[in-house]
Amino acid sequence: MFIEFKDLPESARIWVYQADRNLSETEEARVLDFLKTAVDAWVTHGMPMRGSAKILFNRMIVLAADTAFQAPSGCSIDSSTGWLHELGRDMNINFFDRSIGYFEDEVLKFFSVFDAKKQVSAGVIQPDTRVINLQVNVKHELDSSLVVPASESFLSRYFSKVES
Repeated sequence: MFIEFKDLPESARIWVYQADRNLSETEEARVLDFLKTAVDAWVTHGMPMRGSAKILFNRMIVLAADTAFQAPSGCSIDSSTGWLHELGRDMNINFFDRSIGYFEDEVLKFFSVFDAKKQVSAGVIQPDTRVINLQVNVKHELDSSLVVPASESFLSRYFSKVES
C-alpha cells in the first residue's frame, strides 16, 4: 500500500534510481502515478507491503519500503526493479544510470563513472565538491548522506593519487 513518503519511518529501506537525463514535470507526474499504482499492489510472499516513492533533483527516483510493517524479499525487490525497467522502456529513459552527480555553483552536473579519476586529476572534482551518494539505503540517510563531500565518497581514493 502506498503512503506519503513523509509518513514512512526513518528506518524505511530505500533504493535510489537515477535517470539518464532530467525528467520534465509531466514525466515526473507519470513516474509517480505509475509507482503509486505499483506500490499499492506491492507484496512479499503474498503479504502486502507499505511503501512510497519520490523524485529528487528532477532525476532520482527514491523508492521506499516500510520494513517495520513488512520486510521486502528478494522477489519483491526484483519486482520493483522490474517496474523501473518497464517504465524506462515505455518512456525511453534509463533509470539505472550510474553517472556521478556533483554540484558546481549549485547546479547538478554529471560525468561518467569511468571518468572519475580523470575528473579528479583535472581538478573538476575537489575534496570538498558535493557529490551524490547513490549508496544510501535507509530513509534517514537521505538528509545526512545523499549529498556528501567527494572526500567522503568512493572518489576519495583518487585524491591521494593526485597529491602524490
